[in-house]
Amino acid sequence: MDDFCSLFPLQQQDGFLPKSTSFSTTILEFTIPQNQVTDHSPLNINNKGKKQQKASTSMENSNLQKKIVHRDFERQRRQEMAKLYESLRSVIPHELLKGKRSITDHIHEAANYVKYLQNNSRELEFKRDKLKNLVPSNDPDFKNGKFSVTVKSCAVHIEVLISGEFTAEGLPLSRVLEILLEEGLNIINCFCTRIDGKLYYTIHSEV
Repeated sequence: MDDFCSLFPLQQQDGFLPKSTSFSTTILEFTIPQNQVTDHSPLNINNKGKKQQKASTSMENSNLQKKIVHRDFERQRRQEMAKLYESLRSVIPHELLKGKRSITDHIHEAANYVKYLQNNSRELEFKRDKLKNLVPSNDPDFKNGKFSVTVKSCAVHIEVLISGEFTAEGLPLSRVLEILLEEGLNIINCFCTRIDGKLYYTIHSEV
């Protein structure tokens, strides 16, 4: 080392080294704004949040609309059911509903009443056909068209229509009434009308 120094002596006048050598360290501080560091992230997050908010609002509006439609449909259905129920009650005899307040009891009585009407209708049809067979169709007055007998069956009664020129030898009204009573029918009413010399009898009866 001494030899190296002797070969290349370091002298101040040589100009290789400054007169005083000092080292200083400067720490540069950089402050990066937060919006520059996350320049795009907040924007993306905000956009995603807005989309989610819009989707949530749209779903809430859709659910609300469905609830409104369902509520209106249910209200209309209840109104129609109430009308049908009142219509059903109007055709059921009052004595069948007496003492029964629940809708279930009323519907049960209505079902029983419908069955009764069906059986009654079949029985009336049978009696109607039997009455038709009792009419003397081979009578000359029938063949000549002097009078006619029509028997109609309804839900709860039988209607007998008799029209023509009645004579002592013809079909008397008393005989028709007697036949109806023999068949177990109750006479409700009997009307008689004269038009152009012909008599028209209308007899209503029920079982």
